[in-house]
Amino acid sequence: MDLRCLVLWLSVSFLHASILCQGVSQAQIESTPDDSTQLIMLPSFSADVVVEAMVDSSRVPFNRNLTLTIKVSCTGDISRYEFQWPNPPDIDRFDIVGSSSANVVSDEGGQRVTVKEFRYILKPVGEGQGRIGPITLFYTDKKSQRDYSLSTRALRVEITEPLTGGSAGVAATLFVPVGLVIVLLAGGAFFYLRKMRGRKEIEVPQQEVKSPEETALEELETVPELRLAGEIKEYYSAISNTLRRYIDRKYALRTVELTTHDIVGNLRLKEVAQEVIAGIEQILNICDMVKFARHEPPPADLDRILSMAHNFFTSRMHVPPAEVQEEKEDTLP
Repeated sequence: MDLRCLVLWLSVSFLHASILCQGVSQAQIESTPDDSTQLIMLPSFSADVVVEAMVDSSRVPFNRNLTLTIKVSCTGDISRYEFQWPNPPDIDRFDIVGSSSANVVSDEGGQRVTVKEFRYILKPVGEGQGRIGPITLFYTDKKSQRDYSLSTRALRVEITEPLTGGSAGVAATLFVPVGLVIVLLAGGAFFYLRKMRGRKEIEVPQQEVKSPEETALEELETVPELRLAGEIKEYYSAISNTLRRYIDRKYALRTVELTTHDIVGNLRLKEVAQEVIAGIEQILNICDMVKFARHEPPPADLDRILSMAHNFFTSRMHVPPAEVQEEKEDTLP
């Protein structure tokens, strides 16, 4: 049985190597200050989060499509984190013509691993050097209320001359039998290895995506507990942080190191409606007075600030998301 497995595995490896020799290779990666995909490990909790980006070839003919795969893996208890799934990548010389996603949960060596994959079908729009910008994943540790981000490096793909009818026909003719053999062999190897390892895989149904307003209202439900515990400063900080995370999700603006003045300035650059900016500025200024100016608010003010935040999010729930007329990359320092 072991000899058969070895022969099967070598056959798959040989066919895979043959295809790579014909031009299907790993994408060339643009040099950046980071040496590899970032990995954040939290010493106080056993969970690893990794984000990867890959394409199926470093060279693609002008009249062929390219597949970009973004893979997010989490080892441990994923429910502790709230993820803001990556937006479509910034691409040059390509158009996105299709997309899909899938979730898989597995047990490996007694550890729970959750994987979410995003696939984009890219169509070349010009010959030359194509570029796929870095992919950034933002997520929040619900327990510590800290925000994190992971980024991949940019990818470069060479777009070559279109294949002619004859070449395309020959390639298609050769692809069918070779592809069938590869699928059969790879499938046999996969099920054999899966049986040997005792790996259990469960397809996870797609979860309903909540709006930024719904998420913020859920976060506000836990805020009164701080007031009952007498933690007034933390009470105002929790309201302020909830609003800041809402701005992150709604307007793609990272507010972790920005002051209230900077946040307002950046929202104006994004051409957000003035009444929305005014509501955000009023709530953040009130919270800043307690957080930084040692202001001791009376009990009535505690009820008022929570009601203001609740009413703000509720009033925005039925407003179309396209408030920003044009995304701008400029941000205030």
